[in-house]
Amino acid sequence: MSSCITSKKLFLNPSAFLFHGIAFFLILNAAAARADDWPQWRGLRRDGVSAETTWTSTWPAEGAKVLWRAHFGEGCSSFAVVGNRVFTMGNEKDVASVFCLDARTGEPVWKYAFPSALEPKMFEGGQCSTPAVDGDKVYVLGRQGQLFCLDKATGAVVWSKDLPRDFGAKVASWGYAGSPLVLGGMADVLFNFLIRMVLLVPLFMLYKLPITASLLLMPLGIIALLLLGLMFGLLLTPLGILYTDVGRGVGLIAGFWMLLTPVVYPPPHSGLGALLAKLNPVSPVLQTAREWLTAQPVTHLTGFLLVTGVSVLALLAGWVIYRLTMPILVERMGG
Repeated sequence: MSSCITSKKLFLNPSAFLFHGIAFFLILNAAAARADDWPQWRGLRRDGVSAETTWTSTWPAEGAKVLWRAHFGEGCSSFAVVGNRVFTMGNEKDVASVFCLDARTGEPVWKYAFPSALEPKMFEGGQCSTPAVDGDKVYVLGRQGQLFCLDKATGAVVWSKDLPRDFGAKVASWGYAGSPLVLGGMADVLFNFLIRMVLLVPLFMLYKLPITASLLLMPLGIIALLLLGLMFGLLLTPLGILYTDVGRGVGLIAGFWMLLTPVVYPPPHSGLGALLAKLNPVSPVLQTAREWLTAQPVTHLTGFLLVTGVSVLALLAGWVIYRLTMPILVERMGG
């Protein structure tokens, strides 16, 4: 076979096809999310808006049918609903409890309790914050600043902090009434990526693909893609929290953007498609990673280095902006 391979032949090459499939799978996996979950205070985006469509505003004259009832004690905690699990908090006799119930039956799945003064003040007292669910963890904040990370399945304590004791945080006259806000998740992204990299080994064996030294550089391409995505995410996070329409717009733009990225089709060499691919910062990073994976000559190394360098610099600038703006935004959201 000649060493000069056209983009069309490269796309039809089994190894290149495998890379396209992996990239497409990662994109679909990253975009998958349960739109009907209510994982934290005021819902998925903290705007009180549900994306569910299987409901009606017309109720029977006798009211909605009550499926089950439960007692949680005193407090103002609302509910987080993820899948078929409901999470909330309550207080009885100066003991705060985190409850996990079966959403279908109301039967208790687990309960975690910790000492917490009732502290009635112009209301009955008790817990004021709502649990936040992220992945397999549940985060709760007690009235006196007790912060817990609990296992979603069992309620076991993963870690805990006392905000006044460990960080010198002050307790307001009403106690801690804000609900946890989970940001980040890069550790989970990297862990999932490593798992998928391990799964590549049997695929290489199945397709009888050669394992060359350039394969060792392929993780650099994935890291560059992560840096690029993290940079955009970090710069847009403050705006997304302040204006919920930004988050919705980013989802639409990202979907259209990925259609313009040569993931499941060969890069065009002429016309408007070629111009858009050239201006797309994802293209040189994705193509360089693909060429490292498939042991092809690297043709976009300059663009790869340029995009990665700009991503790192913008990421540092975004981190500064993030640290400066988030305390103000969180305080505003809590108000």
